[in-house]
Amino acid sequence: MIRSMRPGSVVVDLAAEAGGNIETTKAGQCYTKHGVVHIGYVDLPSRLATQSSTLYANNISKLLLYMGEKDSFKLNLEDEVVRGATVLHNGKLMWPPPVMVDPSPPKQAAKEKVTETAVVAVEPSPFAKTARSAAAITAGLGTLPVLGVVSPNLDFAAMTTTFALAGIVGYHTVWGVTPALHSPLMSVTNAISGTTAAGALCLMGG
Repeated sequence: MIRSMRPGSVVVDLAAEAGGNIETTKAGQCYTKHGVVHIGYVDLPSRLATQSSTLYANNISKLLLYMGEKDSFKLNLEDEVVRGATVLHNGKLMWPPPVMVDPSPPKQAAKEKVTETAVVAVEPSPFAKTARSAAAITAGLGTLPVLGVVSPNLDFAAMTTTFALAGIVGYHTVWGVTPALHSPLMSVTNAISGTTAAGALCLMGG
């Protein structure tokens, strides 16, 4: 894994104290191997304070350098960044800073009112939904006699019927459940699928 990484990559092994999750980690050391920097410090919590102080000091120094160079330090109160960070200047309280002017263009005083036609979604009646479902099931069951006629033998008809019933049960098992419960339901659906597969093997004589 380490060899496949690009040169200059960095890996931090947080489990270095307990042996590490990476084979090339050395506890308490930071070194480079195969072009990848390995950090295996075992005292990361105690390093956080130093890291935070260094980051804060770096930000403050960058702000001071932004205000002016070595011999030309000054407070440019016209600069939004400097003005927003200034609290006192020559003994005068400068806080809070003035409200920034919104650069967005002014809104039109009057806007044309557009009348929109509200589209009301008509919910299908439960009766119509149930009727369609019943008609589909009836049509499916009506094909069973035809299947029996065209089947080469009785085993084929029984196997096809079992497959169709398994598909219907699986469909209604998942479709009628709230989407938020799909993940917990996967264990149940997997068990049902396994049972269906085992039943198919039994029918095949396996």
